[in-house]
Amino acid sequence: MNAIQEDCYGTRASGTDSLVYRVLQSPSYRTVEIVERFLDAALIVGDKSNLRWRAQNIVDRMALYPERGIPKNAFDLVCWSDLVITDAAIYSDAEGVRAKSRYKPKPRRFVTCIGCQRKFLAKRADNTTCSPRCRRRASRKDRVSHFVKMTLREAA
Repeated sequence: MNAIQEDCYGTRASGTDSLVYRVLQSPSYRTVEIVERFLDAALIVGDKSNLRWRAQNIVDRMALYPERGIPKNAFDLVCWSDLVITDAAIYSDAEGVRAKSRYKPKPRRFVTCIGCQRKFLAKRADNTTCSPRCRRRASRKDRVSHFVKMTLREAA
């Protein structure tokens, strides 16, 4: 007869889409009123005074991202309802511009060593010498030239 399967749960069998996803796949059902009714059923506890605002966020997301923006289940519906689609997101997605990354390192460049006057590829931005030996050499040059300048001033 009609025996209940063990792999069934809730109102749908395992491997099938949720009711929220099946209904919202059709563009004609992607309205604020329908999404608001889903949210009202999904939110158990909390402030239900801003359901229209939350539903509008979901509808905006579905309009911006037709494939990815449809909530798969009631949990996605509730979580995504707090996220607001900004004008910057709409602009960047419409133009195909990727979001700016936080850190983009500058390419390494050739620098003239102050110890031996050869060009070398600096690993850091503040590299001025190509080796520790040249660093000591440059330090000595600086001290000697500074000493010579002081003695020339005293002699004059």
